[in-house]
Amino acid sequence: MSTSAACFPPRPWGRVAWCIFCLIFCLALEAAQGQSSQPSTAPHPEGCDRRELVDGPPPAAPLKDWVDQIKNPLPGFTWGADLRLREVYINNAINLDKHNPDHEIHWQRQRARWWTTIAPVEDVEFNMRIAWEGKHFDKPKSFENWQPTSTVFDLLNLKLSRIGGSPFTIQAGRQELMLGDRWLVMDGTPLDGSSTLYFDAIRLIGDFESIDTRFELIYLENDAEQKNWFRPLCDRDLYVVEQDETGVIAWLTNTSLPRTQLDAYYIYKKGTQATPRGYDAEIHTFGFMGEHGFADRWKFRGNLAGQFGRKNDATLCALGSLNRLSYELKDAWNSRLRLDYEYLSGDDPDTETNEAFDILWGRWPRFSEMYIYNNIGEGGRIGDMTNLHRIGFGWTGNPSKKMELCADYHLLFADQNTYAGTSGFSNSGCFRGQLLTALMKYQFNRFLSGHLVSEFFFPGDYYSNERNDPACFLRAEIMITW
Repeated sequence: MSTSAACFPPRPWGRVAWCIFCLIFCLALEAAQGQSSQPSTAPHPEGCDRRELVDGPPPAAPLKDWVDQIKNPLPGFTWGADLRLREVYINNAINLDKHNPDHEIHWQRQRARWWTTIAPVEDVEFNMRIAWEGKHFDKPKSFENWQPTSTVFDLLNLKLSRIGGSPFTIQAGRQELMLGDRWLVMDGTPLDGSSTLYFDAIRLIGDFESIDTRFELIYLENDAEQKNWFRPLCDRDLYVVEQDETGVIAWLTNTSLPRTQLDAYYIYKKGTQATPRGYDAEIHTFGFMGEHGFADRWKFRGNLAGQFGRKNDATLCALGSLNRLSYELKDAWNSRLRLDYEYLSGDDPDTETNEAFDILWGRWPRFSEMYIYNNIGEGGRIGDMTNLHRIGFGWTGNPSKKMELCADYHLLFADQNTYAGTSGFSNSGCFRGQLLTALMKYQFNRFLSGHLVSEFFFPGDYYSNERNDPACFLRAEIMITW
């Protein structure tokens, strides 16, 4: 089937030009309206947040009042919608081999969502969101030209807050889970990219304000074919994960110490193979995370997790750590500097034990949009990173209150040469390579935002000569939010 997205010009690079034109047009419109471009004095996160910008500055009255009336037509009833348009180009990122006929990928993504919240009485909420995304591929020719996803409820849950005047809240149904620094718990549906992130879960939250402590206990299930709790409205028989999964998470957070947050967690994950790349496993993860602000400029966050259990009939024993030291310059651009170190233990091929750290539900582009594709050659699973030492240097600044710029340089190493001597990998190298990333985000107003991403990867001696070509990733996005 060959078709093009109706809202784009027919030529592939015409679509890129269309995205750039829209961004330039909106910037010009913003300037014509005389909007202030002075730097904001509001606090900013110490790093670059790769989650989408949705809410921005409110529109001026009376437009704001008119919009609010439409979105809240009845007491206890609100609704909204968004449309995300993306143009993506990747070269060599998957196999690092320019001689492969499928080394170049160029596609467009159009995701539409509609949501509503119904709150008939205080402390009772019903949340629903419907999502659909279509993907149109220009390259490679071996790909099916048009690939729509299933239409699904990516949110469908009931939330009961402060039950009986207690500090406990229950949220049951399909929901998103983003715990801690989202290192291990973020995306329950990695195979559909960022189309959805949901988990089918029952979540108990206890907020004990008198001791500055929050406790969460979660039971979750992820069905590989999306057919367990809530079936798709339009089912295209697509897998969202390689194995059926169940899990239990216990998470404790305390903020009683000044400028300090301490977290402790236990995560149990069971996987039952559903696709050839899936696994059978029972994984136990114990972890601690601490964050402390030193004076008013320095901040450190450390995360350490150990794993044990079994995975594909092998004993699992692994270790992971994610750490960040950040510094605020407090200049006119609100500049922030950061130094990252991440460690994910790799599997030693000379032992019967599996030492590769499992990233659990952290298969999303935390530090790079491209690198989730680079490691597909190691196990064939997108975003399933392991066997890694990463040292990252980054800067984030705000030239105006609506613009954010981010730039990062990463040195990547392998903990073990697990695939030594196999196709594409060297016999003894451990340097994965250098990764450069740049991101510009702009929030035009409450309804419109956009971003541009560029990333470049230069392979090191971990790869053999047949897989050592540089790779690049380019993306333009426009997000319309109602």
